[in-house]
Amino acid sequence: MEARLVVCALSVSIDQRSNSLSLFNIIEELNVPAFPFAIPYMALAIMLTKTADEPSEPRNLNLRCQLEGEQLFRGALAANFQQHLRVRLVVDIQALVVPRPGLLHVSVNEDDRELGAWEINVNNVGPRAVLNPA
Repeated sequence: MEARLVVCALSVSIDQRSNSLSLFNIIEELNVPAFPFAIPYMALAIMLTKTADEPSEPRNLNLRCQLEGEQLFRGALAANFQQHLRVRLVVDIQALVVPRPGLLHVSVNEDDRELGAWEINVNNVGPRAVLNPA
């Protein structure tokens, strides 16, 4: 089994009529004025594939969010291929607290093997300037 796609976006949709996957506002970088900072919401799109000789029973995976090696989140995830060679998963994450600037590494793992990941640069841009018209 391998991850063909792992992407974080503000929204992910799978259209029921066309079975098309759509990603809206892909998250490549976050510019944050102060820390700690809670990412209000993000969606993770995952596409996994397997070979015909691999078993079709559900696979137990986990989702990890790490900032410079510090684990911020870990959660269970199940991939059920249902006799297909491909499965798509959409995971919504809400209120992920990021304690400081750095590289946010979001990964899909089976046991200790990373199947795929997406990285987001989290930058400290300082407080916003308040203009006081005279």
